[in-house]
Amino acid sequence: MGSVTNVEQLPSPDDQQIASSKAAEYTLDLSVPLVNGAIVHHNAKGRADYWIVERPGEATRVRVIPYGFTRLGAAIHNINDGRDYILTPSGGWMGSE
Repeated sequence: MGSVTNVEQLPSPDDQQIASSKAAEYTLDLSVPLVNGAIVHHNAKGRADYWIVERPGEATRVRVIPYGFTRLGAAIHNINDGRDYILTPSGGWMGSE
């Protein structure tokens, strides 16, 4: 896998940026099991608001909101591209369209 940017280098959107995006339609489901390699991001109020995960072919990690779980893995909304995917327990990505 290519190089990955350190989490500290990722720009962190404030609550207002996330609330104003389409991602605001999704709610982080804390019951979804954390997938291999995912990092839980906490906002300034200490609440978990999204995961930071690697995506094959991407030079940096991406922000996703897990909103459900299927037999294949976590149903996620990719904040970066606005699309929904299934993220397998091993970190693989599948389109959910």
